[in-house]
Amino acid sequence: SAQQERMALVGQEVDRMIQMLNSLLDQAHQKPEPVREVHLNKAIEDLLALARYQIPAHIGLHHDIKAEIVCRLPDIGLRQALLNLILNAQQALADQPGTITLQAHTENGILLINVCDDGPGFPPEVLQDGIRTFNTQRTGGTGLGLSMVQRFVRNLGGKLRLSNQQPHGACVTLQLNCVTHHA
Repeated sequence: SAQQERMALVGQEVDRMIQMLNSLLDQAHQKPEPVREVHLNKAIEDLLALARYQIPAHIGLHHDIKAEIVCRLPDIGLRQALLNLILNAQQALADQPGTITLQAHTENGILLINVCDDGPGFPPEVLQDGIRTFNTQRTGGTGLGLSMVQRFVRNLGGKLRLSNQQPHGACVTLQLNCVTHHA
C-alpha cells in the first residue's frame, strides 16, 4: 500500500540520517559537544519515537525511567549512543519477536541507563574480553556500534558494562556522572 511505501521511505531516510550523523560525529569527536540539561524521560521518549521507524513491528520498545531525571550531558551524543545500542539490540533479535527495554535511574549522583533485549545475549568471549572482539564479529548494520558508545562514555569519565540476563538476553549499562544545576 501507499502507506507502507511511505513508511519504508521514512525508514530509509532515517537510516541515511543516522549514518550521516555517525560519520559527522566520528569526524568531530575531537571537539566535545557542550553539555546541557537533558530531561531523560523526554530525550528517551523522543528517541524511541524515532527508533520506532527503524525497528520492525515484531520487536517491542519499552522504557522505564525512574522519576524526573535531569543531568548535564551532551544531548546529541547521548541520543546517538542510545540509538546505536537500540539498533545493536535489534540486530541481535533479528527475525525473532522480542523486546528492547531502556531503563534509567540515579544513585548517589550517578546516572545508570540500561539498554536490554531478550535476544541470545553476548557470547562468553565478549563478556570476558570486552568490546574489542565484538566489533570484529559484527557484520553490516548501521552506526559504529559499541566502540562509539564506549568512546562517548569514556569521554565523560563514565563506565560501560556488558552483561547477560536470565533466561536470555543482553544488557549494556552506561554509568555516567549526573551533574545537576539547580538555581
